[in-house]
Amino acid sequence: QVPNINLTAIDKDEDFIEYSRNLLKDYQVKIFNCGAKDYKHSHPVSIFYSQGFHHHIQKGKETNLYLSNIYNQLEVGGYYILSDEFIPDYNNEKEREIRLVIWYSHVIAHAIRNNFNYLAQEEAKTLLDDIYQGRDNYNIKTSEQINLVLKHVKIIDLCSKNKEFNKSEIQAKNFLEDLEQISNNKFCNDQTIDISRGDYKICDKVIKREITEIGFSIESINNFGPVKDI
Repeated sequence: QVPNINLTAIDKDEDFIEYSRNLLKDYQVKIFNCGAKDYKHSHPVSIFYSQGFHHHIQKGKETNLYLSNIYNQLEVGGYYILSDEFIPDYNNEKEREIRLVIWYSHVIAHAIRNNFNYLAQEEAKTLLDDIYQGRDNYNIKTSEQINLVLKHVKIIDLCSKNKEFNKSEIQAKNFLEDLEQISNNKFCNDQTIDISRGDYKICDKVIKREITEIGFSIESINNFGPVKDI
């Protein structure tokens, strides 16, 4: 609905590109198979926009490359609108895991209550991926681990919703201890379990550091959902 807009979309997955082309066939949108760190536009860009993308990029060099590529192609006064899922602040990887467990428990417990069982299973897998992405030792999900997630999420979320956050942290720690007892480094030969979603959720202060190091300045921040506590 924006007059004279010149809209370009990029993705590295051909299935998503095909889906997008079908969805947007009635609109003037150019779609390219390319990554955010490599895409080069023909002229300076007014606005870059991403949704749920940033936490899938490997931390460090890969994140710096994609942010630098965007920054260097913006016109003077241009914007990068970055929308993503964030967890409360943490000081180390162990704290990040606890925040993750509480965050995902909120989502998974909601899915279970509303009989979205497939969604609950998929989010359980993503939680495990997100935990293992930050660890040095190699871990692969199992059905037993997925069931462990589903067993713990209700009580963790209940504590959070009752604002008993110390209790939700204790329950999250208990889950992580139980998870250690069934660690696994062998493929299950089930693609839906073996494949990693590559998630690595971060907190507010980390994203601020990542973007300001590149040269961006932050004009505004909008929060949605129980960001502060969950």
